[in-house]
Amino acid sequence: MLPSGSGCAARHGRGCSRSEPRPTTCTVVPAKLTEISHAVGEANVEVLTKELFSERAWGHMAEAETYAHLEHLRLAGQAESRWDDGLLLYTVD
Repeated sequence: MLPSGSGCAARHGRGCSRSEPRPTTCTVVPAKLTEISHAVGEANVEVLTKELFSERAWGHMAEAETYAHLEHLRLAGQAESRWDDGLLLYTVD
């Protein structure tokens, strides 16, 4: 996650013409995962990925990104995980 106060130029380079920083996946994805988790309940990475991304983006990279965000939230105390019948299930607070 970028430090607070990081401007657009810090993210996009000196020549960036954006006047306001856009939300990053570090802020948008956790909020979406919380919303999805409340709607579907406890779920594995594949289920959460399919709720988070459009069908054209499904695949290993999307699952890896979802997993990374879930683990970040778990380590921050904002999500829980458990193994059930060989599947790692997550609940996001």
